[in-house]
Amino acid sequence: MTEAISSSERQPVPPPIPRRELYLGAPGSIACMGCGIVILLTACLFVVIMFVVNKTAATVEPEVDAFLSLIDQGKYDEAYASASPKLRQVADSKDFNAMCRILDQALGSFESKSPRHVHTNWNSDGRKTRRVTYQAMYSKGTATLTLDLEFDEGVWKVTGVHWNSDLLAASMKCPHCGMQQRQFVMYCGSCGKPLFKEDNHAQGAATTP
Repeated sequence: MTEAISSSERQPVPPPIPRRELYLGAPGSIACMGCGIVILLTACLFVVIMFVVNKTAATVEPEVDAFLSLIDQGKYDEAYASASPKLRQVADSKDFNAMCRILDQALGSFESKSPRHVHTNWNSDGRKTRRVTYQAMYSKGTATLTLDLEFDEGVWKVTGVHWNSDLLAASMKCPHCGMQQRQFVMYCGSCGKPLFKEDNHAQGAATTP
């Protein structure tokens, strides 16, 4: 037996819930859009970071360029004299000149640089210090170049400088006893003989306080 249900006995149909978004596209497009937004935000963050790095590095650019230019021109004594007394406390002019000649032979002439990292700090006497790392281009290849500077009497002065390059990889091996040196030195730590001749190069030439 079939019972007829009148319109008054029918349950009311709830109104449709309004959609809060409009989507048009193939399945998976939303996920792709999410990935694209993340990539875009990451790229924007990278641009902001590089802007800050470049802006901060620009504050020491004149002193850094002048120092590197003197070395590139072979004016090693002038570059040494322009540096902070703290650099001169850890390397005499003879060692500094020898290091610069070795770098010139290994890397060639300086061409360009771009900042990669900047760190600002204050030392114990309240002076502002800054460490700037560059990706540097030389005529024979690339090098990672790090300079430590101190703000002294209204100007930035170099307190330390470090070059790192694959072009310098084999030169810290003593030609007399074969001892591999752990850092830039003028004389072998094992046999005490001079490490470099005119045609030798350095591996990790550095002078740091």
